[in-house]
Amino acid sequence: MLIEWSFIALVGILLGTGLGLLGGYRLYALFVREAGGTFAVPWFEVIGVAVLVYVASLAFMVFPALKASRMPPAEALRHQE
Repeated sequence: MLIEWSFIALVGILLGTGLGLLGGYRLYALFVREAGGTFAVPWFEVIGVAVLVYVASLAFMVFPALKASRMPPAEALRHQE
């Protein structure tokens, strides 16, 4: 279960980063390029934020996964929300 959540987190981070960069470049191409500006991506910051978000998502996934692993299946079915 934790591997699935980790994969979903990674896919979300990659899609969000890609769409953010694509949107940023599109805005640059529409408004800034004609004024002589340059499009620069701060890769160190982008990677740092992606790693921080991944670690935070793992932290928020581990505790419910540990709690669920300790609960018997019959008990889990009885306490469905």
